[in-house]
Amino acid sequence: MDRAAGGDAQAFRLLFERYKVPIYSYLYSIVHDRQVAEELAQETFLRVFRSRNEYSRGAKFSTWLWTIAQNLLLEYRRKR
Repeated sequence: MDRAAGGDAQAFRLLFERYKVPIYSYLYSIVHDRQVAEELAQETFLRVFRSRNEYSRGAKFSTWLWTIAQNLLLEYRRKR
């Protein structure tokens, strides 16, 4: 994540490739709608990218990523 935060597009792509299926699977297991799960997963990675400069280097990336996904899920459920 340090490299991705520094603007390394390849590093961000590697993070995306590593976590896209687990994030999507988790979201789908809760919403039971492929389109919604895909949208939430995509928004998760958009928020990671947009907030990449706010990432605390001492924090574990996967914890940060899952927190973003869970917060999006909560927002989605509140809106429904």
